[in-house]
Amino acid sequence: AGSGAPGTSAGSTASVRGRPPRRDSNDVGYHRPSAPAHRNRGVMVWQQQSGCLYAAGDTQPVPLLRVWDMTRELCLESLQMQSPGTCLTAEGALLMAGAADGAVLSYDLRTPARLLSVIQTHQHPVVSILLQPGSTSNLVVTGSVNGEMKFCDLRNAAKPFFTTEVQKANAVGKTVLSALVAHSYAGVIASGSSERAIKLWDLEGNNVASIRYYNSFLGQRIGAVRSLAFHPNSLLLAAGSNDSIATVYCGEGGSHSHSGGGGGSRGF
Repeated sequence: AGSGAPGTSAGSTASVRGRPPRRDSNDVGYHRPSAPAHRNRGVMVWQQQSGCLYAAGDTQPVPLLRVWDMTRELCLESLQMQSPGTCLTAEGALLMAGAADGAVLSYDLRTPARLLSVIQTHQHPVVSILLQPGSTSNLVVTGSVNGEMKFCDLRNAAKPFFTTEVQKANAVGKTVLSALVAHSYAGVIASGSSERAIKLWDLEGNNVASIRYYNSFLGQRIGAVRSLAFHPNSLLLAAGSNDSIATVYCGEGGSHSHSGGGGGSRGF
């Protein structure tokens, strides 16, 4: 868990500490408006334990996954990928990357070879990799833009033990699944789609709840979901949508808030 930094489709970063970023090939990157995952946006994940920032994207001439030491502001490694990276997750020594071709790559940066495995988990760009959601040992959940969500055992990730559809695709090439997150401790997964729906799942792949409308006097539909995030401890879910509204959903009996150009919130 941690924070990120500005990124570009080339997977580069800009670290700013009271001075302008340097204009060199390794360090600088100017932020562009975000795009859907299948358009090869730059993706990053910060790991506080190691003090490293991992970044990937559609670098040229080959896709790269870069490892940054943020204390020294130094790029430690540039690892070649078979396809542009679309999502990243890190826990301990394990680093996993989802790719635009649907593959999931696993790395151990302690080993000389670095790359542990490449598994063709999906046939479409990977939106998210949930590593041990709800603190469930060896569970890995992945989702792709066509709405497919797969549950795997980390020790045998090449053979998913359960597959479900978050939302059925209704047009060729259309992004259906746009966000997929898990709570750190509670056994719940949240998915967001371009079909203006948020769904909650248990760790066995059962759809336990759905959110489609704001519970407000405006009676406004939620927009196409762009991003989701759980509170690290409480059962609170934040959602951002394309209609410029950010909403916080909570468990029954909890508090809630909202921001943006109108909108509302409700329990789940």
